[in-house]
Amino acid sequence: MALDLEKLKHIKLTKEQQQYLVVGVVLIAGLGYAYWNFGLKPLARQAVTLREELGKKEENLQKAKDMKRREVEYAERLQRVQLGQQYVARRLPLAAGFTDLAVRVNRIVTTGGMEMMSMVNEAGPNVKSEFEGMQKFMSTVSVVGDFKAVGTLLSRLSGEEAIQYAEDIQITPGDPTWPTGTFRCAIRLVIYSTLGVPR
Repeated sequence: MALDLEKLKHIKLTKEQQQYLVVGVVLIAGLGYAYWNFGLKPLARQAVTLREELGKKEENLQKAKDMKRREVEYAERLQRVQLGQQYVARRLPLAAGFTDLAVRVNRIVTTGGMEMMSMVNEAGPNVKSEFEGMQKFMSTVSVVGDFKAVGTLLSRLSGEEAIQYAEDIQITPGDPTWPTGTFRCAIRLVIYSTLGVPR
């Protein structure tokens, strides 16, 4: 059933049929325009707006997830810092005077089999603590003993419940009347204590 174009050329329409045809074409064109302008175009605009809103909401959701992840990381980091502070607070004795410090160091020296000759407290601007809430003491301790006793002393100092370290260790030969292997040792101690941080 093929369409014969020759027959279409010779179709004669009456005036009334031509008017119906024009009205039909205009009506179809008007309906198409109305459908596009009032139906599809607003839907397209709404789809674009919804896509933009969806993009913003996805971005906000990603930011919220990142914030939540960072919050968890910060909470873990804060907990580690607090545990570290508690550990340091437990290790540091509460601030005491030089006399209490001398008694403690003398106890360590004598239980290590050494003899304390002197303990000189260093005071001045270089003794100021670098850490907030802590007090810094610097003392030079002179002891007499042998290498094993010095090793024991340094070991016991590191095992004390305090943040302290020894520096400028100077060993000088002992008096000829002392037993063999005995010498004089000067140790500079740097000791930190807390200023009332609860244990």
